[in-house]
Amino acid sequence: GFMVIRALVLAKLTRGRWGEESGGSESMSREKRLPKLRVNLVWMIAGMAIHAASIWAVLVMFAKLGTPETVGYYTLGLAYTAPIVGFFSLNLRVVQATDVEGEFSFAEYAGQRTLAVLAALAFLALFLMLPSHAPEVRRVTMLLGLAKGVEMASDVFYGLYQRAERMADIARSLILRGIGMVFAMTFLFWWTSSLEAALVGQLVSWLAVLVFHDLPLGRRMCENGGGIWPTFDYSQLKSMTWTALPLGITASLAALYMNLPRYFVSEYAGIYEVGIFSALIYLTKIGMRIIQAVGQTLIPRLATYFATGELRKFGTLAGGALGVATLFGVIGVAVASFEGERILSAFYGPEYTKNGATFLVIMTAGGFSYVNWLLVNILNATRTYRAQVPLAVVTICVCFVLSMLMRDQGMYGMALAWLFAEIAQVLIAGALVLRAVRAKYLSGGSVA
Repeated sequence: GFMVIRALVLAKLTRGRWGEESGGSESMSREKRLPKLRVNLVWMIAGMAIHAASIWAVLVMFAKLGTPETVGYYTLGLAYTAPIVGFFSLNLRVVQATDVEGEFSFAEYAGQRTLAVLAALAFLALFLMLPSHAPEVRRVTMLLGLAKGVEMASDVFYGLYQRAERMADIARSLILRGIGMVFAMTFLFWWTSSLEAALVGQLVSWLAVLVFHDLPLGRRMCENGGGIWPTFDYSQLKSMTWTALPLGITASLAALYMNLPRYFVSEYAGIYEVGIFSALIYLTKIGMRIIQAVGQTLIPRLATYFATGELRKFGTLAGGALGVATLFGVIGVAVASFEGERILSAFYGPEYTKNGATFLVIMTAGGFSYVNWLLVNILNATRTYRAQVPLAVVTICVCFVLSMLMRDQGMYGMALAWLFAEIAQVLIAGALVLRAVRAKYLSGGSVA
């Protein structure tokens, strides 16, 4: 029955070939070869927390050694690259992690990602040719785009590790990238006072982790499964791209939505205010990295429970994750309420402490964003991809309209627009999850 099927899948993941026996004892032994969910979760929380802390350390370094304008150029470059990278990456890692049936080989995933990196960089270069962009914005954004291209290459290996539930390998790569980035960028910015030089350090450090960690490990994992070098079978590429396209559109719209307030601040206030606003927002990203670790760890297990109709286990695991997200949101709001001004002064400086009310709204919106991120991951585990496109469209429209209406209130108005958009997304995404679970139950899923 189910244990036999699961044993075969586990054998494929852990040994790269189909086992020869299908008895109950054999399936249990194979299952034990996968890391425990709790161990995976600890590794991912550690990896993503350290990686997030590293990015935050870079932001703090720019704020301390540079100016709010330095932070503004850096974060505006990230805001420009995010929707482009989000679209062309197609969130392919989600498809890999939920590919229980082994529909595509790793070499085919690598082939698709290779083409995606080249297309993303070409599109970014065209976008930066628009005359409205200042020369420094062009240079910073293109260097960030190159670093994101390397990150996209590492990400396809993360999908391989995640499908095998080897989250420790992802965590180690994230830790190496984070620590290497901090040392390289801090040294080069201190030495040269040049943002571009610091970004070259980021690019080189991430490339080193890809070459010396991700590639060798991926090669060992794929020794019996077709290798790691990209293949370009047209029919497989077309099928894979078509499957993942809704995720790419959703990721692009989500990135556009998350950066929309930043675009408005840049347009109506200036690069100085972009730096202040971005520094405030990034404090929500630390909690988000931990929530992402929870979601990425749970996706393979949730996908298995949903695919096999074990809806009670699916609901228990998903509900527990949403409870963790809610708790993190409440803690963030409490900290912003009682210690917000002290935190901003300690990490960024006195220029950032004048926006306590904005910071509180941002942390509240961040709490809702934690819940939203997990709801989207739960939808991914159910392979409900296409419904996420209208969800993203509605959310971005709400944020855009509210940003237009409240643009005269500056950063505070943009924070309010983000908060109300997050609340709307929670309601819609929650309804989509319930609909997917109900459809599975009606098709034969069990709640026993």
